[in-house]
Amino acid sequence: MLLWPNAPMAAAAEGTFTYTDAAGVSKTSANPPDDYCVVLAGKGEIANDTDKPVGFYKTGDCKEKVASVAKGDSGSVPQYGSVMFSRNNAPQSEPTHAAKPAPRRQQSDSGGGLLGL
Repeated sequence: MLLWPNAPMAAAAEGTFTYTDAAGVSKTSANPPDDYCVVLAGKGEIANDTDKPVGFYKTGDCKEKVASVAKGDSGSVPQYGSVMFSRNNAPQSEPTHAAKPAPRRQQSDSGGGLLGL
C-alpha cells in the first residue's frame, strides 16, 4: 500500500486508487490527498475507487492534463507524470465542432461567368 509522502493531511479523497506505475507494476493506495499535485509516473490500467475524480498530467507539475477518470470509474490512461484528485478534475465530454459549410455565393447575372468576373 502506497503512502502519500509530503502531502497535506487535511483533506483526502476517500477510497482506494489502483494504478500501473512506470515499471508496469500495479499498485494500490488508500485515501490519496485531495487538491494536491502528487508526482507519480505511470501509464496503463487504473481504477479510481475514491469519492473524487482524478486528473492525470503529462509532467510532474500538474499543468498539462492528459486524462481524467471519474470517481468510481476505471480505464486505461496514457503516460503521465503526476496526478491530482479534485472535484475540478471531473471528465468532461469533448465538444464536437462540426465543420460549417462555406456560404454559397449566388451566381451573378452581370455576364461575368460563374465567378462573377
